[in-house]
This record gives sequence, structure tokens and C-alpha cells, in this order.
Amino acid sequence: MNRNDYVLFYQSKRYTFLAQVLAKIDNTDFAKALWGTTEDGTSWRHVYFVAKPIRIDVPIERLGDHLQTAPYQSFMNIPAKRMEGILGEYGSLDEFMASRFLNSAEISNRYFLLRRNLTSDWDDNESTYHYGSTVPNYKKLAIGSKVVFDSKSNGETLITGIADVDLIDDPEPNAKPRDLFARLSNVANFNPPRPINERLQVMIRSMPGYNVQHSIRPISQDIYDLITGSEPIRQTPYSMLPDPNEELAAKLNWTTQKTSKLIQLFNRSKQIIFAGPPGTGKTYIATAIAELATATHSHRRVIQFHPSYAYEDFVEGLRPVLADSIRNADEAAGASSLTYELRRGALKRFAESAADDPHNRYVLVIDEINRANVARVFGELLYCLEYRGPSKTVELPYSGRTFYLPENIWILATMNTSDRSIALLDAAFRRRFHQWTLQPDYEALNLFFKKRGASGNDFSAISRLRRLNDELLPLIGPERLVGQSFFLKSSPSDLNFEEIWDEDLEPVLREHLYSQIEELPRLRDLFLSGS
Repeated sequence: MNRNDYVLFYQSKRYTFLAQVLAKIDNTDFAKALWGTTEDGTSWRHVYFVAKPIRIDVPIERLGDHLQTAPYQSFMNIPAKRMEGILGEYGSLDEFMASRFLNSAEISNRYFLLRRNLTSDWDDNESTYHYGSTVPNYKKLAIGSKVVFDSKSNGETLITGIADVDLIDDPEPNAKPRDLFARLSNVANFNPPRPINERLQVMIRSMPGYNVQHSIRPISQDIYDLITGSEPIRQTPYSMLPDPNEELAAKLNWTTQKTSKLIQLFNRSKQIIFAGPPGTGKTYIATAIAELATATHSHRRVIQFHPSYAYEDFVEGLRPVLADSIRNADEAAGASSLTYELRRGALKRFAESAADDPHNRYVLVIDEINRANVARVFGELLYCLEYRGPSKTVELPYSGRTFYLPENIWILATMNTSDRSIALLDAAFRRRFHQWTLQPDYEALNLFFKKRGASGNDFSAISRLRRLNDELLPLIGPERLVGQSFFLKSSPSDLNFEEIWDEDLEPVLREHLYSQIEELPRLRDLFLSGS
């Protein structure tokens, strides 16, 4: 052999490695120092240095048209006649090696999940994996494969270690069925075993032909790299929102005690409805806590429900698409035809983003949730609201694919109680949400004015609002009172109470008092009469 020659390694009727000679040394003393001598004092003479061997797994009969199929004896050159055939067909030895080995589908860069039980009767040990020819995918496991061992414990899948396959032992190749042994190297056991996070579980289940019952399951290199690389396998626990939180309290114009109660609810519940009359700050509070709880804008989203909002907008559905086409040569160019395509809805897209980023919290804010038919919009996802995670899936009716709600999504919703009583919401839906009830907040208005240096007269807004709501309570009930947000101007001195009544309050109250419209003039005078 000489420099730049190719070397094929052979074992058990298969080519297992391919390398190229980098250097050759003719030094008997060096060879003796490396390998010693036989009993009669002889030793090897030549020392060859090769590039890092490439693992391959090619049966020798696969290349019988160019290389011999009879057993090899020690070092053997490719016969001159066969070399002539190779050069005649491929032009060069380099091209032959690249075409038949380096680009061959038989090259082993495969990755597998192997279910393993060291206490079973299969006599496995840390350096051997025993399996049978009846096991699905048994032919795919090959020399050079990289494997990840997993096991089940109390319903949870755990990663117990990794290894490389160095040799496939097939002691009785003609037996049916037969036992095979994968000889392992570079074995690394994980102690304690590592749980698999949601992202990895989704990626693994998405592999073509994946079946959790199979003990040999092909995986992608991306999955293998996530398991063996620097990214932690266990999902990072979500940090609790700090309590007390002065920043949120200041933003909401709340006391720290009231803010603390909201944070405690958020930390223990992933689904909250903020319910109250118009102007009580429902949307403002929901978006404020969403901003506080997420790292970036992409981790939160606001959508608004309305009477025509449907399951197809929220989860998935068929949507019409106009496509330009020409049906025959006589038609004018650009004629339109209507087709339909399956599109993901807002929640499905958001959930997929969250599943791909399990270390961050995602918050979805649904504004005016009770304006839509929530039972129809959510459909089978009511199950997902109660049961989270990749092991709790539902099948979607349009695509037929499975779906789950990741653990790292919070859903905050707002509901205007003047539109519809919360009691009329679907009972099964309401049971899955915690409710935070909001009423006109005079204390928040008081804190807002104080922070902006309001004078004594400016505080009359509080007394006007309180007096108006005291009169409205017996007329229209607590669900339709007037909230404080109508008075949250940049400066209390900018408040024009007549404009607030004419432009903000009267249009709303006219609808609420449709059967008692005669009360409006009296209420207007009451509101504008000052302190």
C-alpha cells in the first residue's frame, strides 16, 4: 500500500470501514515498539497511518460486480483485471469509492432509540444489545449506528444512556427466527436517567413509521443531537412570577396586596377569565400580566373573538383560495377558479411555536371570549384545556392529526359581563377557567390621580363615578356598571365630564336602559352636578 491508497476493512461478510492512507513508514524498530514480536522474534515491518476511517455497512455481495465475494485473507489488493473494470466504468478509483461507498445508502449514519432492560432474560449487558430477527427494523440496525437507550417508568419515558454499534453478531444466519447481538462501544450511562421534554417527544413521535411498541425505532440526527448535545433534556421549570411585584402594581394602579392575589392565581392556574363591566380594565390587566410573564413579544399573542369567529379560525379548517388558471386555450388569461386548502388556526400555530420552545412561557390573550360560541370554537380542545402535554392528545377532525396543548401556554381571556352573563357560558368550558371578577375600582382611580399630582377638586371624578353606579345598581345590576377606565386620562385636569357623558357613557347606558330610557336625564344631571 502507498500514500493515497484506499483501504476497505472487512468483517463478517461486510465492508465495515473505509479509509485512505496518509503515510507509510518502513521501520522495523518502530513496528516492534508498537506491536512487539512473535516467539521467534519477528515483527511487522511497515506502519501505515490512515485518515479517520468512515463507518460503512455494505454486504460484500453488493459489490460483487467489481470486488471479490470470496473471503479475504489478511491484506489483499484489488486484482488488476477488476481494477481495469472499475476504471473503465468510473474513470477513477476516487469516483468509484465516492459513488459506491461515500454516497451509498448503505453508509451507516443511522440513529436509533432502543428499548433496553438489563434485568431481562436476554443476557444484555453494558456492551451488548440482544434482539431478534422478528423485531421490526432489525435489519436497519447496522455497524456504525448511534443508539439511545430508553425505558418506561411509571408511564414516563426515560433516557438511560447512549452507545455506538461496532459489530453485529449473527451466530446462526440461517436460523428462523434468529438471535442477533449488537456489540457496543463508547457506552455512556445516564445516572439518574433523563426525562424527555415535550419538544423531543413530539419530534420522536413525528418520525415516519414510529411505533412506541417497537424496541428498535429510527430517529433523526437532530433528535440524537438534542439528546446528546449541550441542550438540557429536562424541560426548565417555569419560574414563578415574583410576588409581591411592585412593577405590576404600579402599572395597574393596584395595591401590592391585590396584585399579590392575582400573581398567586396566575402561578397556580394556566387559564383565567377576567370578567367585568365595560371600562374595568380587563384587557389592560390581561395584556399587562402577559408582558410581565413572557420574555419577548413573539411569546405572547392577542386575538379577539366575535360572533362569526369559528373553530376553523381558531384550530384548523378548510379555507377558500382563489387560484389563477386557464382551463383551455380559448379562455382569457387569468381566469379564476376556487379551491380549498387546509389552514392552521391561531391557537394551533401558537401551540406549535410553544411546543418548539419548551423552555419559555407563552401567553395567549383572548379578548371578548364570550362574544363567540366558545363550545363550537374550542370543540374537542376542551379536553386539552384540562389535560396538557404530548401524552394527552386529541385527533383533529379536518387533518386527522393529533394535537395537544403544551404545558408552557397560559390562556388569559376577558369577558364583558354586560354582553352576556357568565352563567350562560358552557358549563364544561367555565369549569376549566378560573375567574377573576372586576368591578369599578375607585381605589385604582384614586392611586392614578395621586401619582399624577391631582388636586382636591380633581378627585371629584371618583365621587361622580361612585354616585352614578350607586344609582345604576338597582336599575341594571352589577354586570352593567360603569368602569373607571373612562377617567384614566394622562392628566386629571384634562377631564371634561360633559364630554365623558355625551361621548362615552350615554351611548352605553342608553342600550342598558332601553326599557327605562326616562332615567337618562336624571342620571346625567346626577353625574354632572359635581361633588
